[in-house]
Amino acid sequence: MSILIRNVYVVDGSGSPGFYGEVLVAGGKIAGVTGYGRAGQADGAAARIIGGAISAEGHGDDGGRACDEWAGGMDRAGSAMPYGDITEVHDGEGLVCCPGFIDTHSHCDLFALTEGDLLPKLMQGVTTDVLGQDGISMAPLPRALAPMWRENLSVIDGDSDGIDWGYETIENYLGMLENAKPALNTAYLAPHGNLRMAVMGLEPRKATAQEIERMCALLREGMEAGCFGLSTGLIYLPCDYADTAELVALCKVVAAYGGVFSIHQRSEGDDILASMDEVLAIGAQSGVHIHFAHFKVCGAKNQGLVPLMLRKLDRARENGIRVTFDQYPYPYGSTMLRVCLPPWMLEGGPREAQKRLKDPGMRKRAKHDIENGIPGWDNLVDCSGFGGIFLTGVAQAASRPATQAGTWDESLESATWDESGESATCDESQESAVSGVDGEGPEPGDQGHDHGGAGGQTQGHDHGGADGQTQGHGQGGADSQTQEHGQGGAGGQPQGHDHGGADGQTQGHGQGGPASWLAGCVGKSLEEIAAMRGTDCHTALFDVLEAGECAVGMVDFYGTEEMVRALFGREEMNVCTDGLLVGRPHPRAYGSFARVFERYALGANPHVLQPAGPDPAGEGSERYALGANPQGGDEGHASGKAGAGHMARGSGVKDFLGDPHGGAGRLPLEAVVHKCTGKAAQSMGFADRGLIRAGMAADLVLLDLETIHENSSFEDPCRYPDGIRAVMVNGEWAVRGGTFTGARAGQLLRRPAAPAAHRLAVG
Repeated sequence: MSILIRNVYVVDGSGSPGFYGEVLVAGGKIAGVTGYGRAGQADGAAARIIGGAISAEGHGDDGGRACDEWAGGMDRAGSAMPYGDITEVHDGEGLVCCPGFIDTHSHCDLFALTEGDLLPKLMQGVTTDVLGQDGISMAPLPRALAPMWRENLSVIDGDSDGIDWGYETIENYLGMLENAKPALNTAYLAPHGNLRMAVMGLEPRKATAQEIERMCALLREGMEAGCFGLSTGLIYLPCDYADTAELVALCKVVAAYGGVFSIHQRSEGDDILASMDEVLAIGAQSGVHIHFAHFKVCGAKNQGLVPLMLRKLDRARENGIRVTFDQYPYPYGSTMLRVCLPPWMLEGGPREAQKRLKDPGMRKRAKHDIENGIPGWDNLVDCSGFGGIFLTGVAQAASRPATQAGTWDESLESATWDESGESATCDESQESAVSGVDGEGPEPGDQGHDHGGAGGQTQGHDHGGADGQTQGHGQGGADSQTQEHGQGGAGGQPQGHDHGGADGQTQGHGQGGPASWLAGCVGKSLEEIAAMRGTDCHTALFDVLEAGECAVGMVDFYGTEEMVRALFGREEMNVCTDGLLVGRPHPRAYGSFARVFERYALGANPHVLQPAGPDPAGEGSERYALGANPQGGDEGHASGKAGAGHMARGSGVKDFLGDPHGGAGRLPLEAVVHKCTGKAAQSMGFADRGLIRAGMAADLVLLDLETIHENSSFEDPCRYPDGIRAVMVNGEWAVRGGTFTGARAGQLLRRPAAPAAHRLAVG
């Protein structure tokens, strides 16, 4: 079968200028690409192929390079393709055709087996998921340790009795992925935590030389089976017990295979600079390609460290260390609530932590450590405040991905920093730490929180949709039933399994479940839960974890939009979701890729961010004109009320922000596509994905820049975006007209045994 996609604006994923043309797909591969001589018209003008990248007369820049005329020219019927029988012609007039998006940080490790449609990813244009992240994943998994490890995984990947957990090895797990045939392509990173657990359990100590060698042997097996590299998460057990020497030894194995080392570093807060030094030293000593997972810095007081972080990246490049990173486009994250506990509370795993939570003496000690900190520990309560940490679900009630969520309480406005720029905290009387904050909400249409920067200017929460209109919730609950697959919901409403009960609260599955009161806490902050229960915030944290058996998810508000934009503009960066699909997810799981086009691509839908100029909300500010101060000064301190949509900036931020591309911090469309496709493929070592070139896999997305819009929000996260009109995976339409076709043409990608002959030559 051959498919001709005509009349599209082709953005090939390399970062090169786009062109109007058409793409021919045959046998699951891209068979040919050509450009039109005049925008949108096949009029007989010659198209050109330049070094494998296609350009058209007047629609590309050949820079004087040698080129060859396209063999065959254009026929009078209007097609530039010289081929014979074409099974289908797809007219994509008005749409952008680009490579399928690659999510380099995904947590669909179990869902790829049990919920293989993976619609939260597919409907936003993702065609490849990289699994095995943060050092905590499915394999290797010794049979005897499977019950314990399932508990540890449940908050991140969910749990299921629908698979055989006796697979044990990476090779067997990869075989299960192949047999499951999910709708997306999948690739795997060997998880450090699994390797360590298989050798020495969860023991909180350094590994011996013999144990490190056994880990290396397991890692070699994984690389031979097709893993693309190694991952670790140095805030999660048992990864956090490893020292630098252990990581260097493992990374030498990865480097020998040409793989990547994806790392959630030890600190993304106060100690981030020292943490980066450790990571870059690992790269220097092992020769491995370093890939910082979800690169960021947490906490209002730490936002001024961003320039120093970027200088370290510059020096690493100068010293020959290969460094890339991925980032989701939000200033708030999602993980396991138990990481808010001091590390000693988690030793031995969730069951041991559960025992400690029942001990009043242990609780008192933990409260002291949360209030005062521990050297080297990322204290997420300090970074986000109790008012900025929200429950997303309890693993016992979330064995499958959520597809419909209840509304979040309107008091989400409380998840802000106080005017001193420090994180909001909850005192023993449960009074809000953010009362009296003088700040405007984010721009109309923003769905989520924007926090103040170092200057401390707080941004309120806006529940409005486009043009500031309030969105109805009407989801979850007895009065709002979800739809089964294939029926399609209005406004991007997802279809699938309903995990909502009355009032949208998550329900258990008849397993006894957590304490009944805990279901009513989903979507609320720890500060709100403390008020509901008439207790202090520390006790609320401990009670929630005890009742939920430490299997509780959270969203935490830690950063600023300026930080996101500063990192987004770096050449090392590619887009990811880091989406957890259990419980009530972070909106990044459904909306990350639509969001980056809507917010950061020149020429895309302007209803969230406008080019610098008069504010359409009537405030008269220059919306997100980075490097400009709404108060007229240079430093951006919160000395007055910011206009709608503005983020306050503190001293030093202006040194690394700015807008070299014009358009209020946006990048050219080609650069944004590159970060979602070619750059991501290069970061992970995929040789046949991420570009629209003859011979590459036919993973394609047709998107409408005029309607691209992230519908998922903090209040209503499980909504598919607008503007993703069609998605092709390995030559088969998985989405057409914005509707899932039912096709599951994904493939398991395995790292080539030998260096690939065709490596991506993109920067």
